[in-house]
Parts: sequence; C-alpha cells; structure tokens
Amino acid sequence: MGEIQRVDTDGKVGTQVAGDLNGVTWWHATVRIAQGDCFGIVVAEALRLASLAPSCLLRPGLGDRVLVSACGDDIYIVAVLRQAQRDARKELDFGAGAKLVVQDGSVQWYAQRFYVEAPQWAWQGDAAEWVGEQWRAIFRTHDQYAERRYTAAVFDEQCFGDSVRSIEGHERVQVGSCSTVAEHDATMQAQDITLLGVARVKIDTDGDILLG
Repeated sequence: MGEIQRVDTDGKVGTQVAGDLNGVTWWHATVRIAQGDCFGIVVAEALRLASLAPSCLLRPGLGDRVLVSACGDDIYIVAVLRQAQRDARKELDFGAGAKLVVQDGSVQWYAQRFYVEAPQWAWQGDAAEWVGEQWRAIFRTHDQYAERRYTAAVFDEQCFGDSVRSIEGHERVQVGSCSTVAEHDATMQAQDITLLGVARVKIDTDGDILLG
C-alpha cells in the first residue's frame, strides 16, 4: 500500500492511503452529510459528494469513518471502518461563524444572519420560544387564534387605521358587553371619576347638559 500520508491532524479532513493505484486514490474520511443515497465527506480540505459502492455492507451514518475510493470525479464509499456514537456531538462548520450542531436528537444552527425564502412555510410543534432584542413581522393579512393569550409590556401602543391606543401604567377592563362609538370628539379626563350603576345610570340628551 505504501506510506500513509496524514492530511489533517484532527482526522476531520481525511487520510490518504498510498496515493495512486491504477488511477484510483484511496482515502480514510468522515461522513458529514447523509441524505438518501448521497453522502458528504471531507476530502483534501473540501466537502465532496460520494456514492455508496455495492461492496459496502454497512450503510454509513453521520460521523462514521469510511474508506473512500476516488477516480476522477467518481467518489465511492467502499466500506465503513468505524461507526460513530449516534448520540455524540457532531458539528458541521461552514466558516464565518456558521455552524450546524447535532446532538442527542437536537439540531442547532449558529450563524450571524439566518435567511429563509419560501412561498409557504409551516411550523408544527408543541412549544416555540423566540428570544432576542427586536422582533418585527410584516404581513398583508394576519390571523391569530388562541384558546388563551397573555401579553405583558411596560408600554403598549396599538394603531388601527386612524385610531391610536397607548397604554402605560394601570388599565383593567373586564366586560361581558361593552360598546363605545365616537363619530367626532369624546373626552374623559379626571383626577377622580366614579360611575356606579347597579340598576341604571343614564345620561341622554338632544341638547346640552353642563355640570359644573
């Protein structure tokens, strides 16, 4: 076979075994991507796609150490040399701070900026949590349904058409039925105002009612 040439000291890039044999190069490499019959392996400091050779008795998984033969653009996984621990931490580093980590059934993305473009996007799960400094969503239409909704904010401002509602401090509204209609001006400003009506409190006029 000849000498063994180490290409990478940490084993992530691969080990070349005895250069050339009838135009075929043999490698020891680690599987980084496994999707269907396509596998991604790191060879000569580059991520390359490899196919599964009929001689390979075991199906490679992520992190497995494999024997690879390459002839031109054809790369095949010939055998699985060592299987990785399936619950071990696996990392795929894309550079520039972008990294994919798989461990114990969980997938974690690390990136400076994450962008997804799709005509339709569906999320299904039991729980979701977003943590950050700023959240902004822009929709043409927005429908939201919830059995129970809780919102907490130090300051809240809502704009609906020409209507603006700002809340800061204490406000409590508990209603069974309530209707407020103002075509023009309506003002309520007070240091203390109390209106209590067990049976009825009614102010009705077609003219003026001035108190005070």
